[in-house]
Amino acid sequence: MKKIIIALSFLLATFVFAEPPNKNPGDKLGPQPDDGPKKYEFYWNQIPVVCGVNTEVDRWARDKGFEPINVSYGHEDGNPRKQIVYIVVYWMNPNGESFASVSTPETNEVCIVYRTFNIQLNPNLINRGLSL
Repeated sequence: MKKIIIALSFLLATFVFAEPPNKNPGDKLGPQPDDGPKKYEFYWNQIPVVCGVNTEVDRWARDKGFEPINVSYGHEDGNPRKQIVYIVVYWMNPNGESFASVSTPETNEVCIVYRTFNIQLNPNLINRGLSL
């Protein structure tokens, strides 16, 4: 019994939570490179996501009838002249469902940030002939 208690104590004492400093929920986000004279009261938050390898997320998306409709890139420090640090793909299916996936160039992991239903497209964008 003593060995079990020692082992459990050791196990609990070794848990580490790796979060960058000043990036806890509620912490204010510092000034951003594109703020200019205006400042915005943004803060860090924890967002629930589900992740998998890219082939598995792609298989799930295709099985559910999703197709990618756009892709965009996040750059280091929010500066479009710096390197790409993440990729966002927005997906839709004929049932009015959508989801966004986020990945990084260095890994084959993809995370689904959200999935929504009953999508309503902005008719002004459609009427302007916006296309990919």
